[in-house]
Amino acid sequence: MCNFNEKEAAQEQASPGPAAPPRPVEEGKLMYLKLSEMHPFHTFRPHPFKVRDDAKMQETVASIKANGVMVPGLARPEKDGKGYEIVAGHRRCRGSELAGLLEMPFIVRDMSDHEAVQAKSVIFCGQFNTYQTINNPKYHLYCIVD
Repeated sequence: MCNFNEKEAAQEQASPGPAAPPRPVEEGKLMYLKLSEMHPFHTFRPHPFKVRDDAKMQETVASIKANGVMVPGLARPEKDGKGYEIVAGHRRCRGSELAGLLEMPFIVRDMSDHEAVQAKSVIFCGQFNTYQTINNPKYHLYCIVD
């Protein structure tokens, strides 16, 4: 399942080095990953957007039930080798879970922490969805990448 429990997500384990992911990574290729292997993006904890089970999520669930997941998420292998960290696609992952799916399409890339934060920031800056209002000042702050 897409584990969105903030307490659990905050518990990061220090690892001496990256372990092998649950499956071989085909760099930049579309892969269907089990939702049970997916973990929220914890590298960039202070981001302003949270996944909410609200009316907009129910619209996402209805769309996924009717059409499937039309845009893949972006993920990277967890450093401990136990699953994948979602870089982009948290709402689609949660929507897929609520729609009863067991897998979701992701593009998996090996990324450093800096590359993952950059990718997340670029995606934040490019999104103009109704659930992520452009009038939110935090939105503008997190679009700046060092």
